[in-house]
Amino acid sequence: MGKRKHALNEAQLAMFIPAHKLMDMIPLDQPETDKPQKYKDLPQVTSRKVQEAKTEGLYNEIKNEGVQSPITIGQHPFRVASGRVYDYFPGADYKGPVIEDGHHRIAVANDINPNAEIPVQYD
Repeated sequence: MGKRKHALNEAQLAMFIPAHKLMDMIPLDQPETDKPQKYKDLPQVTSRKVQEAKTEGLYNEIKNEGVQSPITIGQHPFRVASGRVYDYFPGADYKGPVIEDGHHRIAVANDINPNAEIPVQYD
């Protein structure tokens, strides 16, 4: 019997996602807007994140070691234990995955190597 290729089942969540695919997701860290934008469509945000990471030493750390801490992907809108709903994009009626945490890590990894595998966790 030949080797079987490992593939994700629809019900499985990825443990690693390439940086360029994360750039296609909606980040919470973006200017106020009526319509949520993909991270790749926010060059002013990503360039600021890369510059901040260079200043703080995170850029070189990721360049040398890769992304070590997982980024967090959540579901929008957020419903907390109290039942309250947080809508970061009021009026847009956006229901889908968002990048909650890890914006600097994604921007830096994509700048260094868009194919870099980034560890992810889900909220």
